[in-house]
Amino acid sequence: MIKKKQTRKKALTLDDFATLIQKDLARMVTKADISAVTSDIAVIKDDLVAIRNSMATREELNEVRDDVKQITDLMVSKTDLAETLRTELAESEYAREVSELRTRLERLEEKLGTKQAPRAG
Repeated sequence: MIKKKQTRKKALTLDDFATLIQKDLARMVTKADISAVTSDIAVIKDDLVAIRNSMATREELNEVRDDVKQITDLMVSKTDLAETLRTELAESEYAREVSELRTRLERLEEKLGTKQAPRAG
């Protein structure tokens, strides 16, 4: 069996302790560091207060939602508008004249033998 070689830890001297303490002190936060962080936090708090003051409240959002709903309810859809226009044009004074002219044109085309294929629309 192979034996592991045991290493002995070196005993710490006062100089070693002093060196470790110096390293710890160097890593510690100073009062200036703390005050800088504190002032940064204060600035962030001010920014958050400004943002909160400019945000819309729930009541304001509900008012906007109600306004949008009213506008939407009043709007006419395209199909409704197209149907209304079709109805109004069919009832207009010129609708009968256009229909009569179309009928006369069809009769003339039949007599002349130049009748075209029916148009879409």
